[in-house]
Amino acid sequence: MLLWRGGASVTGVITEKLHDVEVGHKNLTSLEVVSTMHERKSRMAELSDAIISLPGGVGTWEEFFEALAWNQLGIYSNL
Repeated sequence: MLLWRGGASVTGVITEKLHDVEVGHKNLTSLEVVSTMHERKSRMAELSDAIISLPGGVGTWEEFFEALAWNQLGIYSNL
C-alpha cells in the first residue's frame, strides 16, 4: 500500500490462464497478460530493479530459486 500512496508505478504480470480465474489487484498501474509462467517470470525479472520473496507456497519458492539461478548465471544481473 505504501508504494501506491507514494506515487510509485506498480505493474502486474499474469498468465492468460490465471487471468481467467483470478482478479488482478485493483491498484495496479498496469497489468500485462502473457502466455506462460516462464514468460511471466522472465517479464517480471525484466521489469524489476530487485526481487524479494514474501511467504508463500511451492510456487513462490520456485520463482525465488529460478531468479537466484538466473543471477548466478548472469542472465539478470540486476537481481
